[in-house]
Amino acid sequence: DERALLRQAGVALESRLERAQEERLLFYLAVTAPSEQLLLAHSRSSDESDTLRSFYLDDVEQVLPALPRLWRGLSDVAPGPDEAATDHDRLLAACEAVRARMEEDRQAGGSGESPDVARLASELGHEVLASDAETARSNLLPPLPRLTVPEARRMYHRRRRWNVSELEMYLTCPFQFFVHHCLGVGPEDDGAGPAHRGRLYHQVLHRAFRRRRNRQAGPSLRDDLIAELRKALAEHRTDAPRHRRAILERFLQDALEGFVQREELFAPAFGCAPAHLELAFGLDPQRSAERECDPASTPQPLRLEDPDAGEPVLLCGVIDRVDRMDDGAALVMDYKTGTPPKPGDILKGDRLQMPLYMLALEQLWGLRAVAAVYDSPRDRGRRRIFDCELLERFRPIEDSEDSSHVKPITPDQRREMTHAARYAAVRAAARIADLDILPTPGDHCRTCACAACCRTTLQAVHDGEPFRLEQEE
Repeated sequence: DERALLRQAGVALESRLERAQEERLLFYLAVTAPSEQLLLAHSRSSDESDTLRSFYLDDVEQVLPALPRLWRGLSDVAPGPDEAATDHDRLLAACEAVRARMEEDRQAGGSGESPDVARLASELGHEVLASDAETARSNLLPPLPRLTVPEARRMYHRRRRWNVSELEMYLTCPFQFFVHHCLGVGPEDDGAGPAHRGRLYHQVLHRAFRRRRNRQAGPSLRDDLIAELRKALAEHRTDAPRHRRAILERFLQDALEGFVQREELFAPAFGCAPAHLELAFGLDPQRSAERECDPASTPQPLRLEDPDAGEPVLLCGVIDRVDRMDDGAALVMDYKTGTPPKPGDILKGDRLQMPLYMLALEQLWGLRAVAAVYDSPRDRGRRRIFDCELLERFRPIEDSEDSSHVKPITPDQRREMTHAARYAAVRAAARIADLDILPTPGDHCRTCACAACCRTTLQAVHDGEPFRLEQEE
């Protein structure tokens, strides 16, 4: 149908029924969570017309018909000019001043759109911008983060084995890496956030496949996954409220249902089967045992030589899954709960994980790695890069994915991809050793937990101090 065609074109549209069911669940979870008081609010108008309030409020009024109602206008909620402390407050104050002048103009017989009103709106708009600029220039704000104090440099200057994911975070933003992996600071998590969600998802898949590998026959993959999910949720300790736990459980159930469908579709098409689960390299044997890593794991790290004759970089990591084909060739699979990276970013060296994992399979285990595959609940298909001679095996599956999911690469492209990943990893390790923690603005800033101490904008301005990354480097 039309929706399936749009999905193949990369336009994934939810059905109205799916969206309505999800919104209804979230609303009911929200209104049943408070134990003492519940406040429901809705706007009466938008930019150009009155708005239609949510029909869920009708459901509430059927249960609680005697609810008190309050109406608040802009003049009731807008602070005075002297009380505005934030950008939002200043904007509200400016809007209220314009509204009041418009009302005075109407009461005097005007239209409310006189030149006097327009002039006031323009002046207040400039004042808001000027106020923001003044705040940005304030000397009371923290300086751009640089580790120049000798004591600090001695404290954090150390070389060790680097996890591939750590280097990827550094390439995304050095300051984010410093906060998380050097200072050990992270956001408080109630046990139902994205990190725990991903950890539980990986744990369930790992244990289910390990159970299936140790027996000849038994329940279906779906039954094994649901059984492991129930066990994992029973073991998982969380301080999250009931509605947050319900959202976590629903996400995991839906994600695993989607995984079963993808596995049943792609495993026969790829012609391979799981051979190693949680295959670790460069980890201490005790740590590997704690993580329930594959018996074939090795404590030997992946060694990358510095082309500038510097110290070699030693890497460690855990490969989610390695599948083997009939001829012994290997496929690396990585489970993601978020959106997988684009093949172009991998080829450029912006994403290190898959090229370095494939390199580790070849150097540490002597396997011929021919493909790297991402599996994510966010995709109906499986994004992958692979040797071009295997195009027929890994071609897009009709009605399930489009050509953007697959990237065949030539031997020359494979060498360039590996070289780019090697070089990026070595340079990242060198910059870490040099304590270069200059923030890198980007889309990741929108959800970064370090924003309160970083204060760097997407325009590469740190509290009024412009900087260029290439000059700093």
